[in-house]
Amino acid sequence: MVLNIVLSGVGGQGILTLAQLIGRSALAHDVPVLIAETHGLSQRGGSVIVHVRLGRGVEAPLIGEGMGDMLVSLELVEAARYSPYLSKESIAIVNDKLIRPSVPNIKMPERDDVVEVLRQRSRELFLVKASEIANEKGNPIGGNVVMFGYVTYILGRAGAYVVEEAEAEVSGLGRGKIAEVNKELFKIGYEKASREVSDPVISLIKAKLE
Repeated sequence: MVLNIVLSGVGGQGILTLAQLIGRSALAHDVPVLIAETHGLSQRGGSVIVHVRLGRGVEAPLIGEGMGDMLVSLELVEAARYSPYLSKESIAIVNDKLIRPSVPNIKMPERDDVVEVLRQRSRELFLVKASEIANEKGNPIGGNVVMFGYVTYILGRAGAYVVEEAEAEVSGLGRGKIAEVNKELFKIGYEKASREVSDPVISLIKAKLE
């Protein structure tokens, strides 16, 4: 079986780092992984999408529309942009943040309208104020680490990897104070997920890996 995870966001938010954290944690647990960045610009401001596929049945790196099991996004509009990858049995985990494009005269959608689109296109939507939390803790670009903590709770319980392996990957991010802040951000995300994610959702994800 295969678990399909679509990651999206804006360049500069650390989407590629998030993909690497998920991939290395799975590999440490002997779970095969394929990762592919298929669209966008990883430099600051560009739209970015990364496909992550976990499991013994992985043969190709790309995820088709409607075939994503999880959408993990660091920005609301980018989550909506790539929501066609979701199905009614998918879950979406989204950083509750809107980023205005650098292009002038662009009309931004209302936050509540974007959230409603995501709710309609997924089985369950989890909103995480990851950027806000990271900024408060002293690492403004650490929202991806909060999200990784959240995802780790789900994938850890589903059997893709264990918390200690994920924590070891986070320990390699940054030095000194930032390294300590990242460990704290990871734990905050993990603990938030433990309060919000139900057993049926875990079972749904686990079934994809069995």
